[in-house]
Amino acid sequence: LSEIGHEVDLVLNCHTLEHLGDFQGEIEKIHLILRTGGVLYLEVPFDIFETSRLHKLNAYSTYLRLIEKWKFCFIFLDFLSGVYRQFFKRVPFFGLVKQSEHINYFTFKSLEFLLEQNGFELKPGGQVDVKWKQGRLKLGRMSVIGVKR
Repeated sequence: LSEIGHEVDLVLNCHTLEHLGDFQGEIEKIHLILRTGGVLYLEVPFDIFETSRLHKLNAYSTYLRLIEKWKFCFIFLDFLSGVYRQFFKRVPFFGLVKQSEHINYFTFKSLEFLLEQNGFELKPGGQVDVKWKQGRLKLGRMSVIGVKR
């Protein structure tokens, strides 16, 4: 962003913050290159899913150590967990809770807070769209729109 060399009117930041170690720093960099009154459109995946109380128990760790010994079983349960998450936005009790390549997870409220704390005024138009698809996968997305103060 620092290589642009001048202020811009619009920044679209889509599906990047969830991958960054310093997402706060990225918003600060955007703020620096955006002119006063410029617009930031921020979009992240709706990567929120529920887990079972069972997933918090030591028995679940034992279960994982057991099934990881059988590669086919582990792959099959991983696949079933993914399909189940697509339809129900939760991990089944027998499923695998796993970390994707995303290292940050956001809520709509946390996105709004992030912009407000970094000198942006929120504008209408942001949304949570749980039915948004990428290809055939129903991933969902959240977006917020801010104007630099």
